[in-house]
Amino acid sequence: TDIDECATNNGGCDSKTNCTNTMGSFNCSPCPIGYTGTGLTGCTPGNFCLPNLHNCHRQFGSCESTGPGQFKCKCKPGYGGTGVFCALDSDQDGIADKAIAGCTDRLCKAVSIVQ
Repeated sequence: TDIDECATNNGGCDSKTNCTNTMGSFNCSPCPIGYTGTGLTGCTPGNFCLPNLHNCHRQFGSCESTGPGQFKCKCKPGYGGTGVFCALDSDQDGIADKAIAGCTDRLCKAVSIVQ
């Protein structure tokens, strides 16, 4: 007869995963989206603001972690756009002074600067 390892303490799998009993063993499901690790070793919230894990503008954007595996991009002061696309914003309204190629968001559209 097979012992159901999953019957006790989720088989030792992380609580965010599922334990599946197999003949003579068990398997843990992968960690959910937004978490790193394995179901067996443990799932921890992913930090996508680490270098090369986000798509924020490399020079003029910044990344802010907003939860497990979630982030938002924003442009640094003096720049306007979505955070993924950023360009000079001399009036500090969040909208780029000149249209940013490849971006269709309203924040990337050029605005007239009133001096």
